Amino acid sequence: MKAQGVTVVELDTEFSGYLDDAAFAGAVDNVKTVSQYIHSQGMKVVVYYPGGEVLSEKDAVKAGKSMAKQHPDWVQYDIATNKTNVFIGSGQVFWVDPGVESAWMDFNSGWKDYFAKRVALLAGSGADGVWIDVPLYNDITGLWCDASPRAAAQFKADTGRTVPKAVNYKDENFRAWLQWRHTNINNFLKYACSAARKVNPNFLCIIETVTIDYLYATRTGFDGPSLIGDGITHVWEIDVVSLDNSMRTALEDDWVSFISMYKYSKSGSAPNPSWAFTYGIKEDDARHSIVTAVATGNNVYEVKSPKKEVSTDTAMRTRMYKWIAANEDRLYRSQRLARIGLFHSSENRDFIDDSTEGLGLFCTTSSPLATDKTWWAQGAAAQSCYNFQGLGEYRGAVKALLHSHLPFEVIVSPRLSLVNLAQYDTIILPNVQAITDAQAATFRSFVQKGGNLIVTGPKPGLLNDVGTERPELILSDLLGFTKAAIPASKTNQVPNGGKVSYIQSTAGWKYLNATTDAASFNSLVTANAAILPTFVSTTADRRVHFEVSHLPEWNEVYIHMVNYIGVNGKYQLTKTSFAVTIDLLQLSSKFVKKNVSVSSVSVISPDPSFVCQDATTGTTPAFTSDGLKLIAQVDSLDQYQVIVLKYTSSGAASTASTTPTTTTIPTTTTTAATTTTTTATTTTKLLLLLLLPLRHPPLLL
Repeated sequence: MKAQGVTVVELDTEFSGYLDDAAFAGAVDNVKTVSQYIHSQGMKVVVYYPGGEVLSEKDAVKAGKSMAKQHPDWVQYDIATNKTNVFIGSGQVFWVDPGVESAWMDFNSGWKDYFAKRVALLAGSGADGVWIDVPLYNDITGLWCDASPRAAAQFKADTGRTVPKAVNYKDENFRAWLQWRHTNINNFLKYACSAARKVNPNFLCIIETVTIDYLYATRTGFDGPSLIGDGITHVWEIDVVSLDNSMRTALEDDWVSFISMYKYSKSGSAPNPSWAFTYGIKEDDARHSIVTAVATGNNVYEVKSPKKEVSTDTAMRTRMYKWIAANEDRLYRSQRLARIGLFHSSENRDFIDDSTEGLGLFCTTSSPLATDKTWWAQGAAAQSCYNFQGLGEYRGAVKALLHSHLPFEVIVSPRLSLVNLAQYDTIILPNVQAITDAQAATFRSFVQKGGNLIVTGPKPGLLNDVGTERPELILSDLLGFTKAAIPASKTNQVPNGGKVSYIQSTAGWKYLNATTDAASFNSLVTANAAILPTFVSTTADRRVHFEVSHLPEWNEVYIHMVNYIGVNGKYQLTKTSFAVTIDLLQLSSKFVKKNVSVSSVSVISPDPSFVCQDATTGTTPAFTSDGLKLIAQVDSLDQYQVIVLKYTSSGAASTASTTPTTTTIPTTTTTAATTTTTTATTTTKLLLLLLLPLRHPPLLL
């Protein structure tokens, strides 16, 4: 394992099952033994333990000794039918064998203390952390939970409301219940993690988070970014279009959705490191998933789809992990340089798109391969992201920014603060109808301090924190109009502040549905070019994805480039060459905020086709510079390359300056030091290995 770059081992023993106290104690003893060995090899260990599901064997079910039989008051209840969220395996999901009971647990019942006490026992086992999976109100059987007496009492205590009796998005009570479920799951997880850290203050709780930027968080209740607590972080499960083919048959807009989910995951963990799954079927598409994660700033968990029991290719994994290790500081200690923020609103997701109709995971609902029986939507058109006005506008804005090669970061609503907005010049609010009073106040302060907003959609800020219509638009003072007179478009210069650009059209949604819709693209991007800052421009195809970052301690700027040309229903990646222009004045004055003097230019890459002598030194591209702009030639980009700009600086840059400080650029590169101390807020790439596989799905190998 060490030879493959493994740093952390995930230990999956028996904790998915219904264990009595003696059996659980025996399993903890096993964890102690294995943890000692793993530590002796210089690695860490985390223990897999589902927080929302308990599996009972067939014999226990037959004998009436299953979890649901012995603790019927510990399981979730559907709001409409009062059915329990329990089923017997008969092919519903691959990890529940025929005859096995799957019981989904009530987070307000005796299960809360039961689970917390057992997590605390694990904290004393010598393991470094617990990997908590499926903290969900799961919808496998089509139920909406939880309406148990315990949950109903807690909902009443927290909100003064009664649990709704039906799924009805027009009902304020239902919408408030949707929001409450997020908080309730978070409280359950924080309670368990607090119990563990009382035993071992250094014990980590890693929460597997399958709910990303689409509607699954609304459907199952877990909103990852809203979970914030000591010793808690996430591992994000980024799904693929097909269990049997991974992303090999994804179409162009599916790849846009894929990138969107990785960018959301990075922001959803901030300021902590973000970890994310990267699935694959063959060596090349597995690499593509890895570089998508790396370019967006996520640590990597590589695994083969669908059963997640083996690596896609151990030689590939070893090579990729060694390259990541060699460039770890550049990849994970660097700061994102984007000055554009794209706002993702959990409230908007919960209230303006109906998750009973679909989830919007990807765009293409039918596989290009007629024989593919594991395609994510199996032809159900209602599942497509194309259908949803809220999610579609958000993903369409992602698509337009990617196609413009404009570096941007996602801002998730649970982690919104004025401090976090300080790095941005412009925030895009894509069809954000639902916004809380606190969020509105933050955006108002941002604009008053000189920041810009781009606002789209017909009802900007009309809905409150439970999705109820306000008497007036909460941002009307910034927009420059009222609810009674919403214009087709308007630009409002706020006195002594920034600019607010409004478009009534859902331009992003339209562009998502039609790449040929130049008018929508232009209204969102081209018309707002003056407030969409970048220091990078390129002749690259729209399907080349750009990210930018900066490591001040090393005086280096990084331009990440990932190629998606030719992966559109078939995996036939096409190499591409193009020019990248770096505006040195913009880089100095607006991004690095120092007078930048570029001293070397190099390119690094983990691609097998990329030939270089050293993983950190890379090669020197052809380039020219006139002191104002530097133009580098990118030659034969296969999957992923990073341009490394090494610079010296001479004090703070003046925004009034016309020429940055420059020096003659040598034709050879300088080698950056690669031995550094990793801080507590930085994590290397991780590969989690399943040592004791049982029934529950091993999510990483």
